[in-house]
Amino acid sequence: MSQLTKTQAKKIVEESVNEWNFKFSQTFGEFYPLTVKFAKRGRSVGGTAASWSQTLNFNLDWAVFDMEEFTSQVVPHEIAHIYAAKIFRARGHDYRWKMVMRKMGLSPDRTTNKFSGVTPARKTRKFVYITSCGCDFSVGIVRHNRIQGGTGYSCSKHRVKLTAKDFYAEKM
Repeated sequence: MSQLTKTQAKKIVEESVNEWNFKFSQTFGEFYPLTVKFAKRGRSVGGTAASWSQTLNFNLDWAVFDMEEFTSQVVPHEIAHIYAAKIFRARGHDYRWKMVMRKMGLSPDRTTNKFSGVTPARKTRKFVYITSCGCDFSVGIVRHNRIQGGTGYSCSKHRVKLTAKDFYAEKM
């Protein structure tokens, strides 16, 4: 399948939610109208389910990355949270949620590794300082800016103060 636009992906996910919601309602004899949002971001979560508001919140980047896997794994996983909470008062990935997943013929996995390359890891910058005692320190951007502004940090071994003039180089 070619790369989807985000608008196309939203439409496909919403259709998948409707199909899965119908299947769940047929199996459990209850129908819950679901609200779909696409506000999740980042690397760790494909979606969340809020049972009190019957809202599903999905990570659109994950959907665009692999729509087939997303609609067959992530969408029913989140809908199962709604049904398990409403019918059996389940919380999280407990045995009642697992029972709902199994009854739907799905694997009750808590996570998937399929989407690990969707969003690139955050790049961090490190700054190296070398004190007059010869010790070197690698610090992040916040601490670097504080040192440059005059905040006092010191070498824990020799108690020598780390100053802005001790800045050596930036590492990527």
